[in-house]
Amino acid sequence: MSYPPPGQYPPPGQNPGQYPPGGQYPPPGGYPAPGGYPAPGGYPAVPPEKPKRNLKPLFIILGIVLVVCCGGGITAGVFGFRALNNTVAPVRDAAKTYLNALQAGDTATAYAQLCSSAKEQLTADEFAAEVPKISSYKITNTTISTINGVKTGSVAFDATLEGGEHVSRSLHLSKHGSDWQVCDS
Repeated sequence: MSYPPPGQYPPPGQNPGQYPPGGQYPPPGGYPAPGGYPAPGGYPAVPPEKPKRNLKPLFIILGIVLVVCCGGGITAGVFGFRALNNTVAPVRDAAKTYLNALQAGDTATAYAQLCSSAKEQLTADEFAAEVPKISSYKITNTTISTINGVKTGSVAFDATLEGGEHVSRSLHLSKHGSDWQVCDS
């Protein structure tokens, strides 16, 4: 059954404003015009727009993950540095005690910082006669290593001797019990 174009009367037996007989409804956009095109003033059916995805929660979650990761990395770095610093601190402190004694001219205290193998090679008097006199020093590097279960350390330093000569040297230390001792300089 065809329907009248807009502005014309409905078929006989149908009152205006009633649905067409047989439950058939006109397609959206008005009655079809001849040739299958919408009637003048009618609009073709437009597919509904896809709802836009709200990306705000995704960006919030990514921001939180980024903050947590960066914060975790910084925290790990700080604690790692502190742990490393605490590991090398006893070696550096033993070297400072030795170098401070030499700077003060206190060869007895410096000799006491030597390990037993170094003391076997020099007496306290020989050590006092051979050791250089230091005016100032600066520690430039501290390392620790374990070889075959023996912990050793190395402390590099720059020093100015009493005559004004500038030298760069290293102290080699080893751990004896809980103490670090100078074994080679």
